[in-house]
Amino acid sequence: RVWERWELEKAMEVYRANDCLVISDEIWSDIILNGHKHIPTQSVSE
Repeated sequence: RVWERWELEKAMEVYRANDCLVISDEIWSDIILNGHKHIPTQSVSE
């Protein structure tokens, strides 16, 4: 499953509100489903 941008943004809001540290391992980002685009986690965070 590929997350939509809005889903990543909502998740990051929850993480930020709870002082969670996000470590994103995107080594497999080149392998995505047809019709989808990889959205780097860092691109939706501050």
